[in-house]
Amino acid sequence: MKDYYLILGISSEANEEEVKTAYRKLSKKFHPDGNNQDKFFEERFKDIQEAYSVLIDPISRENFDLLQMARAQTPSDLYQREKDLVHKEHLLESQIQELRDREIQMGNRENIFKAIIIGLIFIIVIIIVSFIMVSTLSSPGSGQQRSFDSSREEVDTGDTPRRKTSDSTAIDDEIESNPSPDGGFPEFYSYMKENLRYPDDAREKRIEGKVILRFVITQKGRIANMQVIKGLGHGCDEEAIRLVKEGPSWIAGKFMGQSASIRVTLDVYFYLDETKYDDIEI
Repeated sequence: MKDYYLILGISSEANEEEVKTAYRKLSKKFHPDGNNQDKFFEERFKDIQEAYSVLIDPISRENFDLLQMARAQTPSDLYQREKDLVHKEHLLESQIQELRDREIQMGNRENIFKAIIIGLIFIIVIIIVSFIMVSTLSSPGSGQQRSFDSSREEVDTGDTPRRKTSDSTAIDDEIESNPSPDGGFPEFYSYMKENLRYPDDAREKRIEGKVILRFVITQKGRIANMQVIKGLGHGCDEEAIRLVKEGPSWIAGKFMGQSASIRVTLDVYFYLDETKYDDIEI
């Protein structure tokens, strides 16, 4: 006969609440659904249910206690062996649970290791792809749009006003032609003189001088990345940008036999005395 108190792990003096608590704990631990329908856990779960059904019912428990007392008065080797077997069963259950916990820990470590390996592979792939892209973009024959600065700063002595031309830098040996307005610079400056709208605020405060612009003429002759390098304020900077953007189209420069994006520095002059425009060197 099975010892139901031993199966639930409680004493024979346990009250109803202690019986329920032990049953809930063991049912959750040994339920077959949580242990891959293992045969051992199925048998153990049946014993737990059987023990609970007997000990939770007062009449069934009383009859079981009477049988236990009778067996205690006439002990036998068979009864003792049964108790030993139940004890060994408990030890075996503890060992199995410990093994399962270790398997879970090993599985978690394996997953972490796999995640690290995958992450390293991903990083290596990104580095390789980035290196290939940089190598492709930096090669002369890649066909990608390239930008060069074909201008350098000049010292403004305050003497005769001059147009800031697109002068040479270290790469000028390879620049075959610099960007230029369609029709040439003389026609371009005539356009600016005729179409310049002197800002009222600058006129009232008698602001004169030049606005220095820097921009890129792309491979297709478009104006991009417009910047004011030196401004006059009072609306002159905005007017200079408008003049260039609304002016004649540009012809792209050439670098190593191909159209290239080249940076240009340009002076836009603001003079109240229009005769000074005639002194600009083109």
